[in-house]
Amino acid sequence: MDLTPERPPRGETVTFAVAADESQNLSPRRISRPKKNPSVTPRRFNRFFTPRTRNVQRAVRTSRKALQDLSAARLNSRRDPPQHPNKKRKLSFSSVPSLPSSPIKRDTIPSSQSSTQAGEGQRLLAEDDSDFECFDTEADEKGCAPRTYPARLVPYRSVSSSAAALHKRLGGRKTVVDANDSRLWQNEAANFYSSSEDFYGYNRRFASLPFCAAGFKTVSLVAIGDEDGSVRIHDVSGPAIPYSEVFLTMHPHDNAIMDMELSSDDALLATASGDQTCRIIDMKKQIATHTLIGHTGSIKRVQFQPGSGNNILATCSRDGSVCLWDLRCAKAKGSTMFKELRRESEGFLNDNREVNAVNDIRDAHTSSDGSRISTSRRPVPVSARNDFAVTTCAFMDQTRPHLLATASENNAIVKLWDMRTSYKQRSGKPNPVSATEQPKSHENVRPFGVTSIAFNTDGSRLYSLCRDHTVYTYSTAHLVLGSAPEMSLSSSRPFRQSRQTGHGLGPMYGFRHPKLRLQTFYDKLAIRHRAEDQTEIIATGSSEECAVLFPTDERYLNQATRGPHPDPRVVRTEFPMSTPDGHCPIYYHGTALVKGHRKEVTAVAWTHNGNLVTTADDYTTRCWREDADEARALRLNTERDAYARYMSGWADVLDGYDDDGDEEDDE
Repeated sequence: MDLTPERPPRGETVTFAVAADESQNLSPRRISRPKKNPSVTPRRFNRFFTPRTRNVQRAVRTSRKALQDLSAARLNSRRDPPQHPNKKRKLSFSSVPSLPSSPIKRDTIPSSQSSTQAGEGQRLLAEDDSDFECFDTEADEKGCAPRTYPARLVPYRSVSSSAAALHKRLGGRKTVVDANDSRLWQNEAANFYSSSEDFYGYNRRFASLPFCAAGFKTVSLVAIGDEDGSVRIHDVSGPAIPYSEVFLTMHPHDNAIMDMELSSDDALLATASGDQTCRIIDMKKQIATHTLIGHTGSIKRVQFQPGSGNNILATCSRDGSVCLWDLRCAKAKGSTMFKELRRESEGFLNDNREVNAVNDIRDAHTSSDGSRISTSRRPVPVSARNDFAVTTCAFMDQTRPHLLATASENNAIVKLWDMRTSYKQRSGKPNPVSATEQPKSHENVRPFGVTSIAFNTDGSRLYSLCRDHTVYTYSTAHLVLGSAPEMSLSSSRPFRQSRQTGHGLGPMYGFRHPKLRLQTFYDKLAIRHRAEDQTEIIATGSSEECAVLFPTDERYLNQATRGPHPDPRVVRTEFPMSTPDGHCPIYYHGTALVKGHRKEVTAVAWTHNGNLVTTADDYTTRCWREDADEARALRLNTERDAYARYMSGWADVLDGYDDDGDEEDDE
């Protein structure tokens, strides 16, 4: 039998390369073996078709770190600035991620980690992924710190509408813009009413008109000053003590009381009178302690300086001057220092301590204010030689009590003065720290004066009641433009007299209402300061036999409140000027307190408990309280009591506000 092996065909042979022995320097020899298709194992199959997992702890290359630092989430959460090494790293193209491994290509895996199970293959894929190895030499020395990527979170503002509203309140937009048909602004003032027991009527045969009002700061009392020089104090705490009863009566002056102001602790009452004097009254002893003498015209406004310990006051007068008074610089005059407040006591004005002004500003407002033409080249007109009455003044706040804002009957310019500077020794026209621009709408018409100004709760806004039937809003930060060390909270340097008058911006926006009409300078403005259970509201007098309330929350300044008043019942009347594009916007979200008075409402004052007191030329004063049910009942007249409704007043609202459906929608 022939045992010779049969030679295989040439096409079925394969050549093998065998490494030569290095010691013998032999050349490799080829061995032929039949070719076979590579087998697809479960590990190779799962490795190719299984996607790579994300958000796992792994080493990240330095080049990928730079790309990750550019993401929005990384930029928002970055705390430390990026560190740039001194040595420049060489460019490397080996960091380019490679394509997934092919199932027909055998990967080099250590034999100790080889496995035929699919789960083991996935583990080896995560451990032996060369695309996530650090190639930087410095990173290799320190070691690549693993980075953990949290799961992607869905913003809660996109979950629902309630979540979006919560996002706006917590950390979203500061100004919430309501829909164009929103009437939420009515909720601020729609609950005010005045019952038939909340008014006090003066005897027209023996009494005079009430001129001014001032609310106490610590107790629920209000002081009313009249044309005869008397002061009546009413209790506005609640229904247990009717407002119609007079708590206390004093007679500090023999002339009309134009304005009153209480100190921060209600210990002193300052009265500004038409007899050109100002009286300081000790409320505990009910005696006059000081008399401020120096003005040559009726005093229009008196203000205590915040943080001065009830020692420093500022007044403005019809003679065009602004004076600063220090009660510690008083001198005794007369045999007795104190005298009871009785009208029959003769020589009352000269029996207490007289105080002279420690600083005064003469001709604070003139007709040349706001004009760009130099008066040195042209003759001074007659109107420029006469001083204009300074109608109102107000200290800024307790952080900057040295700054005093003033306004006049001449125009709508508001001036800012540094009362630490002495203006008595200066000759010529005094220069204030700054003066604001007039509203753009006054350029084509005559100027309009200002009757009253006041700062808001935190001192960031200044509100002025202008004779063009508008409440203008100024930003305190924009009263002075450029470098203004006087506005700094830690400023100890007074304003230099040699410096020229600074410039401030005009009003940002204004408030109007069809029933806000100003015919005299007796109509005043008052602000209820913000508290835990009270919102900030502006109250103004008006010649339309009512007071008007404006909420100051800027979220109501939307397109719905900008333009004519939304109430169709209101008769459309043209204002003295319009507000075209480029001028400050005007908003109509005011609420009128109707049926309470029958003549012009002059003075308004807020009390400690949030009630409003108004005085009118019909010889009456009223107290307006806040109660939603009572106000709604008076508007709808549910009890059918004609007498109670006739002697009462309420807040006027838009049609449909008192409907149950609309109330639920607004809430």
